[in-house]
Amino acid sequence: MSAVASQNVLAAWGERPPEWVQLLAEECDRTSQKKVAEQIRYSSAVVNQVLKNRYTGDLTAVEKAVRGAYLNATVACPVLGDLPLNRCLHHQRQRFSAVNAMRVRLYRACNGGCQHARQKGFSLPALLVSLLTISLCGGAVVALAARFAPDRATPPPRLTITVYESVIDGQHVTCTEVVDHQTGARSRGC
Repeated sequence: MSAVASQNVLAAWGERPPEWVQLLAEECDRTSQKKVAEQIRYSSAVVNQVLKNRYTGDLTAVEKAVRGAYLNATVACPVLGDLPLNRCLHHQRQRFSAVNAMRVRLYRACNGGCQHARQKGFSLPALLVSLLTISLCGGAVVALAARFAPDRATPPPRLTITVYESVIDGQHVTCTEVVDHQTGARSRGC
């Protein structure tokens, strides 16, 4: 086996590269960049750019993937329990798919404020999956999402706007439904 990856790291990162970069290079020298990329669930181009210290993306995420795959770093996933860090990152990158209940639970957890999420807070897609309902009363937002109940002292809303994701002809689309509670008018669109 040649040590090309390790030589690239020394040339690009200097005499003291980060531990995880050195480990990444050693694994590439032992197997191949392609196999390492598959293991950490990044492209071989990303692996190559990291080794040459030219990657402009999120190095912290790549580091976590390497630590999860090769140093047995784990997180306590709210859905799956103990989970290797690289698998956690993989689940965070997955798009919404209603293939099965576990995928939906993972998507909601990964995009809905999990402490291990790269993107903190609620993302709009996660809220869309949870059925985002905004009730308006005199121009003020009274309730956001079904899990938040409006204050009992608040008058009933004039409008309820529900935004949700649906699948039409195999395509994920965002749909809205507006209900005017005074007139009873209802409109939908996707």
